[in-house]
Amino acid sequence: PPGWTPPPGFRASGERAAVAVHGNNSGGPEVLLMASNKLSVPGTLRILQDPNIWVGDTAATAHSTPWHQGLTNCVLPTANDTIIFGGGDAHAPVTVGDMPAMHCDQHGQQHMSVQLSNVISNPKSAFNLFSILKLLKEGWSLKGNAATGLILSKGSAEIVFNIGIPTHKGVLYCAYFHYT
Repeated sequence: PPGWTPPPGFRASGERAAVAVHGNNSGGPEVLLMASNKLSVPGTLRILQDPNIWVGDTAATAHSTPWHQGLTNCVLPTANDTIIFGGGDAHAPVTVGDMPAMHCDQHGQQHMSVQLSNVISNPKSAFNLFSILKLLKEGWSLKGNAATGLILSKGSAEIVFNIGIPTHKGVLYCAYFHYT
């Protein structure tokens, strides 16, 4: 789609991608590039370093990110704002803001505009966490299984976490949100 840049690590799928270099009549190389119109995300933990990949987290009470890019309406936290990480470490967030984004599927196809509100930005976070619990409290429903991933729905809107990242204990289900 126009204006959309896939994250590092996206790769062509479905059709084969190829580059051929041949000599031409002027003595210089002639390059032929054939590419696919489908993209896929490799299922490795490395992809979590992309600021557009968000892990669906059923225990997080707020969306959080180590990056500041894409946030709007940012405010400084108050003295009482604290993030408690899974290990019990407490850190103050750097900023809190909103993030307008485009939800895309694992092939890079745009699905719907979303507004993530009150996103906590803290560079000590390891990667993006999407608070599924927050959306459940806002009236969204959750369903899913190993084949479909996690699906949040409200009315006709769906946010799908179907980028599966295997871990040694299970799978992290992630979604792609392109900053708008």
